[in-house]
Amino acid sequence: MTFGAIKAAVRRLPEFSGMPEILGLIERAGHREGVSVWDYPFASCLAVGGTETAALPGAAAVFCSLLSIHLVDDMLDDEPHGDFRRLGTGQTANLALALQAAGH
Repeated sequence: MTFGAIKAAVRRLPEFSGMPEILGLIERAGHREGVSVWDYPFASCLAVGGTETAALPGAAAVFCSLLSIHLVDDMLDDEPHGDFRRLGTGQTANLALALQAAGH
């Protein structure tokens, strides 16, 4: 399963359809090729005879959690290019909580 498929699964969440800020964060998210933590649900599911399609919700949950963590970490570390500089700390915190809730 591709990283694009994971991002598409998160974009399809109905809760995010009216939240252009989150959709923008999802679009800007990137990764390096190789094994990433959102690959683990696929490997685990395949190891027990499942399919990649069945693992997609788990991978999307990991993606949401990581995006949330990065938003908060950038605020705590006062990152010069953090999204909170554009969105404000209050809105960034709310977006991070929305992503965390979606991941759960």
